[in-house]
Amino acid sequence: RKTCSGFSKYLESNMKNKWKIDLKRSFVIGDRWKDIAAGKEAGCATFLVKTELTMPDKTGADYVVKGLYEAVGIISGLLKS
Repeated sequence: RKTCSGFSKYLESNMKNKWKIDLKRSFVIGDRWKDIAAGKEAGCATFLVKTELTMPDKTGADYVVKGLYEAVGIISGLLKS
């Protein structure tokens, strides 16, 4: 399986180290497998925005959504629990 270590390294070095963001409690929302792979490598929960080009069963995303509005609704629910 391909990975996207460049972006996940960016997440780790900038988000975790520079900005002190807890990646385990963070979310990556994207519409490509590379977005999901990077989020997984960084330890984030992942949301795949489904388009006519995405293949949800191949990404391993934690959530597959129709758009950002749906992702925000799920994230809001997760943060409340």
